Amino acid sequence: MDRLQGRGKVVVIASMDADRSAARRLPIHAADASHVVLARRAGATCMVTNNVRDFYPCAGLIRVIE
Repeated sequence: MDRLQGRGKVVVIASMDADRSAARRLPIHAADASHVVLARRAGATCMVTNNVRDFYPCAGLIRVIE
């Protein structure tokens, strides 16, 4: 993680009430939904994960790659 932070690849973002509300409306696991909402608010163009299929219901919100 330190190596990524040193390269400016990590963005720390605090969750707000509006984020939690938006995440609850997504049809996926709560933690995954939070990641989608926060990544979008942080301006991410994609998410990288080992469980791409868990994010299929959110395919229109953010690009998810393995």
